[in-house]
Amino acid sequence: MGKRVVLKLDGDFEQQGFRVALEIAALDRLNHPAIEVTGYLPPNRELMIQLEQWQQNYRRLLPSTRSIKPHRVTYGGSINPVDSCRRSAQTLEHQLQNWLKSESFQNVNLRLREALNPQEPIQVLIRSQDSRLSQLPWHKWDFIDRYSQAEIAFSSPDFEQITSATIVTAAKVKILAILGNSLNIDTQIDRQFLESLPNADVTFLVEPERQQINDRLWEQPWDILFFAGHSSSQDSVQAGRIFINAWDSLSIEDLRYGLKRAIAQGLQLAIFNSCDGLGLARSLADLHIPHLIVMREPVPDRVAQQFLLYFLNAFAGNQSFHLAVRAARERLQGLEDHFPCASWLPVIYQTPTAPELTWRSLLQPSARLRCHHTPPRFAFALSGLFVCVALLARLSGVLQPLELSAFDQLMRLRPDRGQDDRLLIVTITEADVAAQPSEQRRGASLSDRNLDQLLQRLQSYRPRAIGLDLYRDFAADAPPLAKRLQDDRLITLCSFGKTQGNLGIAPPPEIPAARQLGSVGFSSTPPDFDDRIRRHLLMQSPPANSICPANYSFGLLTALRYLEDEGIHLEWTAEELPRLKIGDTLFTPLEGNSGGYRSIDARGHQILLNYRPAQDGVARTVTLAQVLQGAIDPAWVKDRIVLIGNTDASFRDVHLTPYSRDSREKMPGVEIQAHMISQILSVVLDKQPLLQPWSAAGDLVWIMVWSIAGGAIVWRFTSAKQLLIGSGAIVLLIGGCYVLLLRGNWVPLVPAAFALSGTIAAGSIVQRYSHKLKD
Repeated sequence: MGKRVVLKLDGDFEQQGFRVALEIAALDRLNHPAIEVTGYLPPNRELMIQLEQWQQNYRRLLPSTRSIKPHRVTYGGSINPVDSCRRSAQTLEHQLQNWLKSESFQNVNLRLREALNPQEPIQVLIRSQDSRLSQLPWHKWDFIDRYSQAEIAFSSPDFEQITSATIVTAAKVKILAILGNSLNIDTQIDRQFLESLPNADVTFLVEPERQQINDRLWEQPWDILFFAGHSSSQDSVQAGRIFINAWDSLSIEDLRYGLKRAIAQGLQLAIFNSCDGLGLARSLADLHIPHLIVMREPVPDRVAQQFLLYFLNAFAGNQSFHLAVRAARERLQGLEDHFPCASWLPVIYQTPTAPELTWRSLLQPSARLRCHHTPPRFAFALSGLFVCVALLARLSGVLQPLELSAFDQLMRLRPDRGQDDRLLIVTITEADVAAQPSEQRRGASLSDRNLDQLLQRLQSYRPRAIGLDLYRDFAADAPPLAKRLQDDRLITLCSFGKTQGNLGIAPPPEIPAARQLGSVGFSSTPPDFDDRIRRHLLMQSPPANSICPANYSFGLLTALRYLEDEGIHLEWTAEELPRLKIGDTLFTPLEGNSGGYRSIDARGHQILLNYRPAQDGVARTVTLAQVLQGAIDPAWVKDRIVLIGNTDASFRDVHLTPYSRDSREKMPGVEIQAHMISQILSVVLDKQPLLQPWSAAGDLVWIMVWSIAGGAIVWRFTSAKQLLIGSGAIVLLIGGCYVLLLRGNWVPLVPAAFALSGTIAAGSIVQRYSHKLKD
C-alpha cells in the first residue's frame, strides 16, 4: 500500500511567504496521518515574475492549440522564440529548485526522504489558497525526479471529505465523452482512442447542445467524464469555459447541478483535454470531484492527442491513476523538439480523501459513491426503534387480525398431502335428509331406523372406531339400536352450554356413566374473533352446571380409540403445569398471548389446528345412501376410523376456517373433526411436527433479525436501490415463514415485515431529505 503526502501552504509569494504543514498517511488510513512536520518557504516575487515571463514566451509559440483564443506567432529577430521559451523554462525551473532548497523548508524536505520509500507509490498533494502554485512546474522538484513512483496533484484547502464509497459490481467502465468545438483541431483522434479502450462503454456527444449534456449527466451513473475541444480560462486561473459547439460555451457553474448529480452517483474522474484548464479545475473544486486532469496552459492538438493515448494505455493497463498520469506526462518529452515544455502541461486535481483509483477498481468492483451514505449507528438505531414499535403494536393487539390473515394465506399455500386413508367420512346430505320421513327423524338429520342400519353395516366391516358426530340426547326407540350405541368402538357427542343458563346437550342416554369418560367427547371448538376455527380444544373440565360430562374432545377420543390398537395411550407429564402426552409426542398448550394471538381464552388444553392440505378433501367421503345401498368397498371401512356427520346447511353445522376466502365458503363440522383426528394421528404415528408458535423470546429475536436486516439495507445502499433490495428481503421473509410453517413453526410474519419495511422506509426518507438539504 502506498502513501499520500499532503503539503499545506498558507501565505503568499509577495509578503508573507508560506507556512508549510506536512502530513504523511498510508492510502488505506487517510484520516490518520502518521507523520506531521511544519516548515516555511520565504516570499519570492522573482519566481512569479519568471513564471509570467515563461508563460508569455510559451504562448507566443502556439498558433494551433485547443484554445479558442488565437495566439499571434512572431518569427524572426535575434532570438529564436523556441530558444527563448526553453531558456525561460530553465530559469523558472532553477528558481523553483532554489526556493525549495530554502533552509527553513529543509526539515520538511528531509523528513520526506526519511519517511518514504522510493519504491512505493507516493501521491504528493499540494493544498493552498494561492492558485498560482498550481502553475509552477512542481514535477521538476528533485524529490519528484528521484522518487520515480511519486506524482504531484493539487487540491483546494476548502475541499470537504467525500462520502465513502460502497462496492457495486460493473461490467464496463461508463464514459461520457463530450467532443466540443473542433475548429482547427481533430477531436476524432480522441474518439478513436476512447473507442479502442477495453471493457469500456463510451457514450459520445458531438458538438452537443447544453441540454443534451445536462440530461446525460442526470440520466445514469458515469465513471469518467471526458471533454475534448476548445476551452479557455479568464483572469488567469479563476474561471474556465468549454466551447461545446461553434456557437455556445459553458462555464462549470452552468453545469453545476448535473455535475453534482454525476458525482453523487459515482463519477470518479474528469479529463479536460483542452487548453487553460486550471480555471476549470478551480471551478470544479467546489463540487468535490475525486480526480481531475486538466492542461495548465494552451495545449497543441498533437500534444493533447498523444497525452490521451499514453494515459489511457497506461491507465487501462492497470497502472494506478497517478502513475499513469506521470508515465504519460514523461512520454510527452519526446515531442519537446517541436513542442517545448509539452511535459509541463498535464496537471492533476483531486479531493484530499479520494481513494486510490485504478481501471480495475472501476470494473470489479467499481467504487460508485453512495449519495449521502447513512451512518451505521443511525441505521441500526432505526432498526431498534421499529422493533419497539412492532412489539408495542403486537402487544396491543393491533396486529392480531393481520397476523391471523397472514397465517391463513400461508396455510393455503402448502402443498397437497393427499387424503388420509385412515379415515372415511359418511355424510348425511340434504338429499339424504329429504329421503327420510320427518316424523321418523324427530328433528334430527338421521332417523333411528337409518342409524341402526348404518351402524349395523359399518360395524360388520370391522372399523377400528366410529365417531358419531351427531347429537342424540334422546333414547333410541328400538333395542337393537340401543345396543349398537353401547359398542366400545363408538364415540359419541355432547356439548357444553355456551352461557351459564344453557346446560348444554347431553350424550346419548344409552351410554353408561362408567363408560362416558372414554366414549363421549365434547364438540366445543373455540372460534377466533373472526369466527374462524384455527384451534383444537383437546381437554377441558366441564362447567359445573353442564349436562355434558366429557373431559376430552370428540376428535381426541376418536383418535385415541384408533391408537389403542397400536398400543399407544394418553398420559400426563409430571410437571407443575402438566402437558398431554400421546406416545412420544408432547402436546404443548397455547397460552393467551401465543404467537399472533392476544388475550384469547386459552382455558383447557388447546393446540393450533393443522388442517391437512388436500385438494380432494381430508379423507374419502361417501353419502348415507351409498352405505345403506351397499355401494362402498368394505376395505374402505376395515381397520379405519369412520366419521358420521351431516352436511345439510340447514342444521348450521358449517364453519369458517383458514381456507375460507369469504364468509360463504364454510366447512362442515364433520370435516373439521376429520382434520382434528388426522392431525393427531399424523403427529403421533407419522412424526409430523406439531404446529405451534415460537416462544416470546424466539419471536423477539426473529423480529429483531429482520429489523437489523432493514438497517443494513439502509446503511449499505442508496434510497434508489433500497426499494428493490427491500422487496427482495420481504420475499425472503415470506419464504422463510413459509418454510418454517411447513416444519411446524408459526413465526411472526407481519411484525417482522413491519419492522423491516418500516426501517427501510424511514431510512430512505431521511436519506432523501438529507440529500435535498445538502443540494
